[in-house]
Amino acid sequence: MKVNTRKNVRKEVEDVKTTNYEGGEAFKLSPKSKLVQLTSTCLFGEPKFYGELGETEQKIVDTATEVAEHNPKFLLQLAQYLRNEQYLRSISNYLLVFSANQLSSKQYVREYAPNIIKRADELTESITMQLDIFGKPIPNSLKKGIRDSFLNFDSYQFSKYNRKNSKGVVTFKDAIMLTHPKQPSELIKKILNDKLETPLTWETELSTKGNKKEVWENLIIKKKVPYMATLRNLRNILNTKVDVQYIKMICDYISDPENVRRSRQFPFRFFSAYRAIESNSNPHTSKLLDALEDAIVVSYKNIPKLPGTTLIACDVSGSMEQPISKNSSVQRFDIGLLLGAMAHKFTDDSIVGIFGDTWKPINLSKRSGIIKDTLYMHKREGEVGYSTNAHLVIEWAIEENVHVDRFMFFSDNQIWNSKGCSWRSNYSQNVLDSGDMKTAYQKFLEYKRKVNHNAKIVIFDLAGYGTTSFPEQDKSVIGIGGWSDKIFKFLKDLDTSPEEQVNYIESKY
Repeated sequence: MKVNTRKNVRKEVEDVKTTNYEGGEAFKLSPKSKLVQLTSTCLFGEPKFYGELGETEQKIVDTATEVAEHNPKFLLQLAQYLRNEQYLRSISNYLLVFSANQLSSKQYVREYAPNIIKRADELTESITMQLDIFGKPIPNSLKKGIRDSFLNFDSYQFSKYNRKNSKGVVTFKDAIMLTHPKQPSELIKKILNDKLETPLTWETELSTKGNKKEVWENLIIKKKVPYMATLRNLRNILNTKVDVQYIKMICDYISDPENVRRSRQFPFRFFSAYRAIESNSNPHTSKLLDALEDAIVVSYKNIPKLPGTTLIACDVSGSMEQPISKNSSVQRFDIGLLLGAMAHKFTDDSIVGIFGDTWKPINLSKRSGIIKDTLYMHKREGEVGYSTNAHLVIEWAIEENVHVDRFMFFSDNQIWNSKGCSWRSNYSQNVLDSGDMKTAYQKFLEYKRKVNHNAKIVIFDLAGYGTTSFPEQDKSVIGIGGWSDKIFKFLKDLDTSPEEQVNYIESKY
């Protein structure tokens, strides 16, 4: 049995050393941790700041193949976790389809499929992925899983996502012909006979009657606008100048705790909605802004308080300005700032700041709104420059002799020391050992020696490039991937389980 001595830990850390896209010191992850990190922030087919389009997807394929050799069930456990707690649809369905095409994991596909396919159009999306990526024949395990998943949906859901026949488009009728579900029998007959009713949705109402005041008021009073659609249309609603009584109904709807929980929205959806209307001249705008602040409070109020002092550092470097998708205005540093502002609320004492070329603490009141704090930090991001000098955060804590119980970094993990280094150049060992040229991890070890030997590091990965800046072999380090408020649940076991995210997925799913 290997004894976990400091010498052994140092050797393990040396064995996994690598470099990131900036040439900075980084560390390889275990296959399961790497797969969680890669998938937790993956919008399938979207570009990232670093690497070529499709590079992340190839890393997922390679890592999933490796995991399937020794832990095949984990692929399905991860897919269910991503779909239900990280609110990611496409990558969850991809892992389902991928698993059906692996000898080792296909045995679990039918069991997990109904818990991964949670929206009617995912029935056809899964088949499309199979045909486009893996081809025919469709594995029997996937056919059976999709067949069982038909029972998840009612007539309205099938009608809402019913696609017209066109070349290359998989329809519900195609899905039935390919997988042969027997239930729900009446619905299946309607689909095959093209008898699905056209549903009354907010989209059909607007398309036929126009984006008008009376149309919105009718939709609001009949509660026909789903939660996400409401968030995305607040500006439209304000611009049509609906009466204040309808504004109040919307405020009650979007701030209701049960509605917030059921909606399963990323926290940044509230931020995006807030930013879309904050400058609107409608006199009732402030009511909606307050409702959005109230809604996001629901996301963190059940998170246990963290005792002691926490230093919260948000990465606002150039790479963090990358939008999360081609069609989104939300940037990765928006997510980091928002999650950092949330973390500030559930810590007993906290120091919050932003880092790039330099590190700057920013005082935030515990009483101010989360979105308001996020916007305040967002406006100041240019004050620290655009490198990723995370080591300066810890260096500041050493120089100021600031006792913290834990550091929290919200970053894309492409951390490097820009002083004296050319862009993306590899560090030579003599540079790494030359005092002020130390890496973030070396500064953390120094902090533990000089200030608090019990300090912890939590690195929240917001991009998923496949490496980490603080090695998981060091038990005072915990790596967490994702954009959902659910990532904070792993902090409760920070002192006992550095790989809590992987352990949680395996134990719950």
